[in-house]
Amino acid sequence: MDRDFASTFQKAGTIVKAHGLKGEVLVNVEVDLPELLEKQTLFYINNLRGDLAPRRVEKSYLANKKGRPSFFVKFESVDDRAQAERLVRRGIHVADNLYDQMMSPDNDMPGDELIGYVILDENDRNCGEVVDVLESPAHPILHVTSDGGPYMIPYVDEYIISVDGDRVVIHCRNLQPLMEV
Repeated sequence: MDRDFASTFQKAGTIVKAHGLKGEVLVNVEVDLPELLEKQTLFYINNLRGDLAPRRVEKSYLANKKGRPSFFVKFESVDDRAQAERLVRRGIHVADNLYDQMMSPDNDMPGDELIGYVILDENDRNCGEVVDVLESPAHPILHVTSDGGPYMIPYVDEYIISVDGDRVVIHCRNLQPLMEV
């Protein structure tokens, strides 16, 4: 297969096992928005040589098992369990543009680009300036300095109203308890 062709695809999941007797497979999902996988009518699957080969979807559905998405697919021309088992451990791929849609946008999470932003409360009062963005397992945390001293703002909807890149301002709410700590 042409390397340039293969580089236009991204892995969206891995077939982990055959499901049932009629050729369905279970896919371990590797995208943030698995519901978009259900809309796909074509996936590219690694063949035995490692090349990507197109496979049409006959039917697919998403189920939520133990808090994780389980994606089931029945490909055309895969009609029994033995044929489905031959697909196990193979990746399923989608075009780059579709993959990008299936991933959560990075612009929802702040990074160093928010350093220097002014923090305004609900009444447009200046409540300080972002001097650092700390990464935590749950969510980013804005380190802010103000006339009253430094404080931290978790980057979650409870505190962040909006980010205005043109004005270099972050509108926040519920700041008083954070400033008092």
